Amino acid sequence: MAVRGAWEQLGEWDARAAALARGAGALRLLLGEALAQVDSRGAHHALGFSSLGAYVAERCQRGGTWAREATRLARALTSFTALRAATLRGLVTWSALGWALRGLQPYVSARSALAEGVLEAAEKLWLERAQTCTVRALAAMVRRAEEGAAGVSSAVSRDVPGLEPKDNARLAPKDAAGFAPKSDAQSGSWGASNLHPFLVRLPDHTLTITVRTETAWWLACARGVYERSVSDCPWTTRGTEHFVLALLAEARTALEGEAPLDEGAVERWGTYVRLLDEWRDEAERRCDAHRPVLPTIDGIETTETAGEDLGGATVVELDERVRLLSLALGRRDVELGVLADLLSRAEAWRRLGFASEAHYVRERMGCSYSQWKARRALARRLTERAAVQAAFLQGEIGLEAALLVLRVVRDEASERSWVERARERTCKHLREEVRAAELGEQQFGLPPAPPSEDTVRRVLALEGRVKSGNLLHESDANDGAAVDASAGGAGAGGAGAGSAGAGSAGADGAGEDGAGAVGVGANDRNDRRADDRVSRMSVAGRAWLRLRGELSQVFLGAFPGGLGEPDVRREPKTCPPAQRRKGEVRLRLRLERDTLVEFRALERLFRRQHRGDFLEFCCRHFLEVWAPTLLADVKYAHVYRRDAFTCSSPVCSRHDVHPHHLKFRSQGGGDDLENLTSLCTWCHLEGVHGGRIRVEPPASAMHWRIGAARSFEVRGRRKIEVGRRQPAATPRAPVTCRDDVGGAMPSARR
Repeated sequence: MAVRGAWEQLGEWDARAAALARGAGALRLLLGEALAQVDSRGAHHALGFSSLGAYVAERCQRGGTWAREATRLARALTSFTALRAATLRGLVTWSALGWALRGLQPYVSARSALAEGVLEAAEKLWLERAQTCTVRALAAMVRRAEEGAAGVSSAVSRDVPGLEPKDNARLAPKDAAGFAPKSDAQSGSWGASNLHPFLVRLPDHTLTITVRTETAWWLACARGVYERSVSDCPWTTRGTEHFVLALLAEARTALEGEAPLDEGAVERWGTYVRLLDEWRDEAERRCDAHRPVLPTIDGIETTETAGEDLGGATVVELDERVRLLSLALGRRDVELGVLADLLSRAEAWRRLGFASEAHYVRERMGCSYSQWKARRALARRLTERAAVQAAFLQGEIGLEAALLVLRVVRDEASERSWVERARERTCKHLREEVRAAELGEQQFGLPPAPPSEDTVRRVLALEGRVKSGNLLHESDANDGAAVDASAGGAGAGGAGAGSAGAGSAGADGAGEDGAGAVGVGANDRNDRRADDRVSRMSVAGRAWLRLRGELSQVFLGAFPGGLGEPDVRREPKTCPPAQRRKGEVRLRLRLERDTLVEFRALERLFRRQHRGDFLEFCCRHFLEVWAPTLLADVKYAHVYRRDAFTCSSPVCSRHDVHPHHLKFRSQGGGDDLENLTSLCTWCHLEGVHGGRIRVEPPASAMHWRIGAARSFEVRGRRKIEVGRRQPAATPRAPVTCRDDVGGAMPSARR
């Protein structure tokens, strides 16, 4: 047994975790309702944020996708009060709620054609299904109803009486263009029921890769080069799909190998995925049929989930409501993460009769497996860092700030310094500083201490030069001049050798003349070898080495101790070793299935021939070919490069930047660098000129006042809360993860 005596505690852990997960779903729903109010009333603009995503990133410290889903479900529940009440009481899980609302969507679309009471009857039916059926069975019901127009019409007519038959067609699901799907007879052999799985799943794939920080910079540079090269083409060719295809085309040419894919590779992979799904579904079906009945969750505590009327709340009150709900949800996530660790070690999914841990999490906890693993990892890391844990539970730092700090904490001294830094930074500024510290540790083995403001500015300026392609032009100009000088010297030496050979021939006879000719040929061969080495060191290769040299200048003296030697002694066309590194960036690219399969196949081919990072290899060879098509320098480009082509607002990360004069030109401000900064369209026009944001020079230490109501200020990079009521922290014991049953359990209200 993974945990000693865990069987006796398993039921208690499972029940407590299920209650916490349902409570987290209720909190997420309340937070979604508050965010819907923020969005509909434009409160985030009044508070100085350019978008709802920027507001969520700073105030809730959550991702944009997470917030959009919560807001979407909250808005959909406005028509279904019974389903909302059941979710707040913990009777319906978050996963079941999503499928129930999807099943009710046809009724909402045809509301005007429904008889009186039909919508209420449909809500009652789907509420009963959400409470009694498994999530897998609920999803199967919805999918069967969406297979075609006839299936939806018959299902609606059979389940809920009172629907007029003439209006059944209005309930049919529509495609992206607004047309109902064709039947099998209309569409030929490839109808809705027998569509090949490869075609069905074609657009629903995300390529997730983890790369070094500087590789992500070069990828942004390559993306700019590609968009410049297709600027005259239709807009459909400028997406991520076509950009990745262009990278793969250059990589395939550079590898000089056979095609990594045959004609049936993509279809075989699709067949494998389909069979894997079928086996998983069969295993889950059998487990659901034979699993013993688990204790039901009759409800959850309502002290945190009591809804409030937000219609009459002011902008400041609404913002405070969002912040307090986010804090309560973060604390619950930590408690649930501790229990997730215990249940994982005890293999609870196997002992309770589930096919896999993902199956157990979806059915019993009602959340996604990725969220479950993230909570578990957060709890494990917080138990090792008491200072970070205390600051997080007391509301001094948010969830994203805690995750960022945990990436760079190595000992107690650095933990205290980073926690203090997190208290004084916005999420955007803290992320920039963590990445700078990780870059120094990755490249030179420096201790990841909080960097100075000057070091962060220099790293951002270097990032802007890479992304704009300016570093490529500099390397080409400087190294080209050096190559011309060396070639001129070699030519002069060759001429001198030839003259000496001719003189010897005149004095000593034909034999010496022959020796002189041999000497001239040897010099020519040496010159050609030197030229070959220079040509192999392409513009991209020289820029890569130049970047590493400039990084050493950035970090020289920034941290105590000497710098190590960067890894620059490599062949021009090879990439750094693919060992485990710190300071990595995770990229998610939406691709079609055949592109994804080709990427992985070329990656395998690359690893058979080379060592290193495949994406860096693709970027390097793409830039070698297409670097001459880089964008020409535009006005204020030096300002954009200094700010890494990112809005300089401390709460915005958009890239549609404009130049802004900190002291207006109408007031005597000039074009000097300390009076210019980069702002996105909203922050410039609606924020600064709209009176929602105020900023004062100089550019190296700007003073920001965010929000018309001055929600907070930022001096340089230091955040200062203005008039904020600190929440009363609920007394909680430190969370722990222990392997013994007698160890501490997460403290929670019973």
